[in-house]
Amino acid sequence: MKVIYLLTNSCGLIPQRTYERESLDLQVMSNVLSKYNLKVIILSFDEFINNKYAIEDNYFFYASSQFPVYKEYIQDILMYIQSSGGCIIPNFNAFLAHENKNFQVLEMKRLKIISPKSFLTGTYEEGTAFLSKANFPLVAKKSRGFGSKTVKQINSVKEGEVFLRQNLTDGFVLNIDYIKWLYKKWKFTDLYPRKHGKVIFQEMIEDLEYDWKVLIFGTKCFVLKRFTKKNDFRASGSGLFDYTAVPPDTVLDFALDTIKRLNVPFASLDIVESNGRCFLIEYQSVHFGLLTALNAKTYYRYTDTGWVGNNKDKEVDYFFASAIGDFIELENN
Repeated sequence: MKVIYLLTNSCGLIPQRTYERESLDLQVMSNVLSKYNLKVIILSFDEFINNKYAIEDNYFFYASSQFPVYKEYIQDILMYIQSSGGCIIPNFNAFLAHENKNFQVLEMKRLKIISPKSFLTGTYEEGTAFLSKANFPLVAKKSRGFGSKTVKQINSVKEGEVFLRQNLTDGFVLNIDYIKWLYKKWKFTDLYPRKHGKVIFQEMIEDLEYDWKVLIFGTKCFVLKRFTKKNDFRASGSGLFDYTAVPPDTVLDFALDTIKRLNVPFASLDIVESNGRCFLIEYQSVHFGLLTALNAKTYYRYTDTGWVGNNKDKEVDYFFASAIGDFIELENN
């Protein structure tokens, strides 16, 4: 019997909701996963890494964190597990995409997932060079952050430069040896970035009145239709939500194709429609908000005859666990 480890944070939680304090119900997950002929072991990262546990050919479902330094600690452990022959679920690239829109853009490009054209920049100088020849309007985003707080419409070079100045970090940081700092800045001014960080400029899909938030667990989708506010292109965070809207099959098909390309058991997808095509704006497979699933009365399941609506009769923890169990079975067949 193979083992699946549920690796928790220091508080014994696996946050998979909006905030760090909100955990999945690990007992429910353990009960469901046991039915897939898996031995379930629940441990914190510290308990696991500081003791001897079998890694090779076993599975690991894990917590992430919104605190960057603690997330780096988790990242080191996940890389150790993967390098030792363990299978982490969701995969390592999904972990890297958590709170990292920059990496999401790269993954969508690599996996050929249809998404708006994007320009990634790591420095102020590269960003302003792009803006000088860009077509407006654009959407500008910080790489970190959830919701729409760090997303803005850019209508001119000047607005883009302001966004860069506000959201990139100074290339030089004052320290005790101020004279040395000043000398370096003067002597090597062209060899250091003025500001650095991660900012995404994205092609704007104009005249959108809504988007679709899709939480997909294997072949089951929970869907929320989110409308934009007047004079605002952002649907995320608008509060204008319709949990009863029936999505077109094209959106559900796109969600299913996307999760297959990402090779993960579940994901949160932001999808827009334009001119008969679907575009993925952002995604998460780790630590994402669950309001869509918690408030929905219905979910859509893919069958041999197409998409079928079903009444929600289980808690969301069940859908996570069954998606992991089905994913493992599929990988082994």
